[in-house]
Amino acid sequence: MKKPVKYSPEVRERAVRLVTECRKDHPSQWAAIESIAVKIGCSAATLHTWVRRHETDTGQRPGVTTTEAQRETFGVEPICQVLQIAPSGYRRHAAQQRNPSLRCARARRDESLIPQIERVWQVNLQVYGARQGLEADEPRRH
Repeated sequence: MKKPVKYSPEVRERAVRLVTECRKDHPSQWAAIESIAVKIGCSAATLHTWVRRHETDTGQRPGVTTTEAQRETFGVEPICQVLQIAPSGYRRHAAQQRNPSLRCARARRDESLIPQIERVWQVNLQVYGARQGLEADEPRRH
């Protein structure tokens, strides 16, 4: 029995992107999937699964996204353990995302300043920080 091949996330993303890009050149999505699967070296059924998962995760297809399903099945504790954060911190952050009035005064003020900061950034040709020129290359004299 053959051992199943494990494809890296990069290969999967690239394969899904290629299917999306070349879809207009084929009469159906399945024809595009078959064309790309040969080039990637996987079966058409496998690539079709990747495409469907991508469509669900990006909201193009109805269904439960991968992260929602994992959160419902396992909770947030395993993820918080890997990230080394307290689950209560995650839950507080999620609650603040849902209800901005729960944020501290500083966070609410920072959020109100974002449009002004972006406006200044656009006026400044999307450059951030001090201009550095030739003087940055010169050695410092003490």
